[in-house]
Amino acid sequence: MRFGEVNADAYDQRIHIAMKVILKFAAAAMCLVVAAFCTFGFLATFEPGLRGVMFFRIAYGSVGLGCIGVIVALTASAFHPGK
Repeated sequence: MRFGEVNADAYDQRIHIAMKVILKFAAAAMCLVVAAFCTFGFLATFEPGLRGVMFFRIAYGSVGLGCIGVIVALTASAFHPGK
């Protein structure tokens, strides 16, 4: 390889890894929005005068905690792009 030439395979691999990291952070950002919505929904079920909201508490809580788990997993895997 001469000076100034680019190794196309190495360049493609770096681009691929960078795109995977960017997509992981984008997915984590979307999950963060869903988790915030679930947090407000969960807190809204504790307003006085509401009956029969246990289903919504469980649904908002489980979806919110699931999104937080996905955020943690995506963020952790973004720092190990080879895996």
